[in-house]
Amino acid sequence: MELYNKLLTNETFREKLDVITEVEKDRKFCRHGIEHILDVARIAQIFNVERGYNLSKDIVYSASLLHDIGRADEYLYGTPHDEAGAQIATNILMELGANGDEIFVISYAIGHHRGQNLYGQIDDKNPSKLLSNIIKEADVISRPCYMCKASAECKWPEEKKNNIIKY
Repeated sequence: MELYNKLLTNETFREKLDVITEVEKDRKFCRHGIEHILDVARIAQIFNVERGYNLSKDIVYSASLLHDIGRADEYLYGTPHDEAGAQIATNILMELGANGDEIFVISYAIGHHRGQNLYGQIDDKNPSKLLSNIIKEADVISRPCYMCKASAECKWPEEKKNNIIKY
């Protein structure tokens, strides 16, 4: 079974996702639950295929499903979600029997998905950096600003909002 499907039954993954869902239940802005992380996974995989990056689907989906898992610790303890997420992902991936390379690439991508994305300057020889850039771009594009009832109150600048369907 693929690593990303094993995630769906992992107790820690589900507990952290439940915390995020509960804390964000009344949030009027974008949420970070299962719908969001699946959108990011699918868009990231589209980038992977269309751009010929040749990362494994398992790695792309696993990293995408875990990219915001640290939000649970951010809400509970104030730890930045990318930092917390990298550690949580490492622990979960070890529980699931992922190999060292998979753990490194996925955890690195999660820990760096909020950094500056170097659009057009992607080093496809470095899967960790490539994956973090793909996830960051998919994360931003996944937001359906064109349907958001809180768009007028959103802190995102107008030029960053997704007012059309891109993927």
